[in-house]
Amino acid sequence: MFSEMPPKTHDVDTAKSEVLAYICQEMSCDMSKAVRLFNSMRHPKCRVLVFDKIERQWKGCSFRPSDAETSELSILREHRSLERQVASVRSELRRLAKEVEILKKRTKSKRKNGNEKQEGDAEDSPVEHDERTEIDDSDAFIPYIDMEEANRIALIAQEKRQKELEAEQKENLRKAMMICR
Repeated sequence: MFSEMPPKTHDVDTAKSEVLAYICQEMSCDMSKAVRLFNSMRHPKCRVLVFDKIERQWKGCSFRPSDAETSELSILREHRSLERQVASVRSELRRLAKEVEILKKRTKSKRKNGNEKQEGDAEDSPVEHDERTEIDDSDAFIPYIDMEEANRIALIAQEKRQKELEAEQKENLRKAMMICR
């Protein structure tokens, strides 16, 4: 019912909110119940109503405009939003990769020097340090991590989890067949 709701504005003042007026009209209820319904439908786990950040309006999760041109624009907006999210994830991944490289360099230098403390380690490093990437590991032991071995272990764990899910699905299917008989 509300997943197809067209875009509507919402205001803190309940008298000015188009969303709450729409809910009151559709459900034939009072404003306090409409507020509770709105809060439950916009909850991240439910996501019946979603907020369009560009238009600054609430709309149904599966709402598509009726005319083709507006529908295409809506799909393009969603696509661009997803591209922005991917770009932010990529930048975070690059930042984390730099931190891993810093840790690898420190581990290698500690192994070469027999785990002795290095006074000028931060100054000699070609990678710039800032507050977010600076890690005080002067007293910490950092083990060597073989990435091929880590990837192999992750793959084995993923395959094991897949087999567990398949077994669980078979068991659920068997139980459903037993109930149907």
